[in-house]
Amino acid sequence: MSRFLQQRNNRIFIGDDGRIVVPYLETYLSYGCNLRCSFCGNMSPLSCGLESKDTLLWSMESWGKRFRPGYFALGGGEPLLHPEFMEIVAGACRSFPDSIIAVLTNGILLNNLSDADLRKLAELQRVDFRISEKQHTDPTVVQQSAERLRSHAISHTVKTTHFKKLYEVDHIGSPVPSNSNPAVAWSNCYANDCRNIIGDTLTYCSRLALIRRSLANGELDKRWYRANGHTPMTLANSQQEMWNTCTRAGIPNVRSAPNDWRTCKHDRCRRAMSRISSKRQKQSLHGTPLLPSTIRSLFQWVPIRIPKNAAATLSAVQTSSGYR
Repeated sequence: MSRFLQQRNNRIFIGDDGRIVVPYLETYLSYGCNLRCSFCGNMSPLSCGLESKDTLLWSMESWGKRFRPGYFALGGGEPLLHPEFMEIVAGACRSFPDSIIAVLTNGILLNNLSDADLRKLAELQRVDFRISEKQHTDPTVVQQSAERLRSHAISHTVKTTHFKKLYEVDHIGSPVPSNSNPAVAWSNCYANDCRNIIGDTLTYCSRLALIRRSLANGELDKRWYRANGHTPMTLANSQQEMWNTCTRAGIPNVRSAPNDWRTCKHDRCRRAMSRISSKRQKQSLHGTPLLPSTIRSLFQWVPIRIPKNAAATLSAVQTSSGYR
């Protein structure tokens, strides 16, 4: 497993078993959160509810036959709100045996896990907690959670997030999407690599996936339809279509975030993001794909590299694996 992660997660390619190898894939355990951050990129202040355990286990098993991610993330909302969290983590490890299982959490509810639960997570050896410490949370709570993980030798990182508000509200308090320039909003995104699965659908951008769900559930009004410009893949699509989606350089219809949606208190980060944005805009003017190569040195995101013989490799693998 470690050799696979170290040597092969730096690009998208077709594995020997016919699965598409990607750096990152994620799903959601919950859609609500125990916090109400106006800058939440995952729309959790506007959503509620949990994904059922059976749906998650089926979805992860199904997509695990098509994809082999370097990291498979369990997020939300707040994933620790799910009462069957431990069973879902175990299911993720079974469905993605070659992947690191990342848990994206604000860390506050980690203290609700028992010592027996933490020992089970430690035994899995592939679970990595990504704790996002918010500006308005008590840092001592997060420190206590991190200390419990450390005492059980569970991999974890703590990172403070600094975002501006990702939506405004109108005179009656309803959320309003930003009327942004899609190319600029996309160029300011620090990831560009958040492939998301919900049930039988695969969406390139997790924010767009959640907007689609919120529209379907009536949580957002018709003004948000203009932010819904991306059609997801499904399990019915062929590996060729999956490959085409995963190697896209960008989504041109990301209107849901303001042009200057990301901010950071560190001057170094601000200057770096300014350089990245400027470079991407110049690339778009010259018709160059907007690949997130510059970001790797700052945020450890992995760029997309497409092998020259990708078409021939894909055709051969499809013939041998039966995917069409």
